[in-house]
Amino acid sequence: MAQYTRVAGSVGLITLQNPPVNALSAMVRQGVVDTMERALSAPEVKSLVICGQKETFCGGADIREFGTKMSGPPLTPLIHAIEASTKPVVAAIEGVALGQTGASRGDSGSTAS
Repeated sequence: MAQYTRVAGSVGLITLQNPPVNALSAMVRQGVVDTMERALSAPEVKSLVICGQKETFCGGADIREFGTKMSGPPLTPLIHAIEASTKPVVAAIEGVALGQTGASRGDSGSTAS
């Protein structure tokens, strides 16, 4: 899941919530897509911060989904939406931030670096 709150009046905050490492499960990816759309369409939100719950930013892909049919939104279009945002989007990284780049997975899409 991804929780959306507004802090400091004009700052939107998306918190990744998938213990123990905030892995990017289908539910988390969908939550990020939904909350990004909500925050970016709100005129009172001037910037957006993405963080992880409980001192862990993100553990990468959810290994519980390996070997299953992919569900939920793919990650690459989400990255593109962040890159194309007209509002500043930053990651508040605390603790673990794991994963691999799209190039090492064979993706042809761009990845954030």
